[in-house]
Amino acid sequence: MTNVTKIIEVINANGRQGPKDLKSREVYNWVKRDLDISYEDYLSVLQANAIPADERMRFRNAYFIVSSSGVYSFFKSSEEELRPYICYIIYKTPYLRSSEIKDRMKEIYPHFTLIDQMLQQNLTAPQCVVDQTIRNVLVSNYERQANRELFERSPVRPYIYTIKPAGAELALQVERALVSGTVSIPAPVRNWVHDQGPALIIAEPYSDEELAQLRERSSSFRYKAPEAGLAEHRERDNRLKATRLRQADYRCSIDESHRSFAAPNMPNFVECHHIVPLAAQREVPDINLDCLENLAPMCPVCHSAIHCGTDEVRRDMFERLLVRYENSLQSIGISAEQARELFEKYNM
Repeated sequence: MTNVTKIIEVINANGRQGPKDLKSREVYNWVKRDLDISYEDYLSVLQANAIPADERMRFRNAYFIVSSSGVYSFFKSSEEELRPYICYIIYKTPYLRSSEIKDRMKEIYPHFTLIDQMLQQNLTAPQCVVDQTIRNVLVSNYERQANRELFERSPVRPYIYTIKPAGAELALQVERALVSGTVSIPAPVRNWVHDQGPALIIAEPYSDEELAQLRERSSSFRYKAPEAGLAEHRERDNRLKATRLRQADYRCSIDESHRSFAAPNMPNFVECHHIVPLAAQREVPDINLDCLENLAPMCPVCHSAIHCGTDEVRRDMFERLLVRYENSLQSIGISAEQARELFEKYNM
């Protein structure tokens, strides 16, 4: 008998966005275009892969089927399920855009259903259902209390996100599950989970000898595009950030008099900002953008301003960084003009 995975693949290819009753003749006719399966067998496959109806009401806008007795339904992951994982990603890496958060969700979220992977065909570009659900949390439904109490969204597009205390609590629950192994994730993703996080709390700066070895490796750097169908993700070197902050004596690049607060291993808490964003790596395939020359220490207020401010504020912050770091960028082969172009393309 045809398996449900094949049925979903055909619905993806031939169908349109729901919510649709998957046992309707309309949906069956989409399936019948490519599969030799009777309507009765089609219903049997759906029912064998269905989920109890008492779960249905917790899942808004689901794709579903209901048996004649009303016992079965078939649904996607809910916003409620996804929120802790979204919080975890924002907690680990603030200032991401919604599209970047969606990509990282696919690396760590272990509960995808077949329905999550169905495409919504009536959008400008087809998206899988779970992508749209994540977007609902971050964009369309952000103003709902259940979402806005967990994370902060920038006031203007492109939206970027930072965590709130309530969201950090949810994020820590996910972190404990991932680290303890109670949630199964692939090894490369597990490395990402452990390696991200508050670099300035857990990372040791590089020694001079280690920095020399890093520079040697960077001289042969070549950008590798992700395989087709895989999300692009560039890991940040937390030890490199810690090194850059120590070199700057934990002072803000915009104004060295800026003071924030004392952290466990630094007298004045500052953060690292990539002057040319890592998202632009494919534009400069022979230059490793995660390098000391492209890192600028910034106090939390200035760092938030360059990500969350108005266009005028963000450009002003960038130009002030460029005045200070123009020679540094030129030393790795990036001119001031090119840096501006990449900033406008990837940060505005």
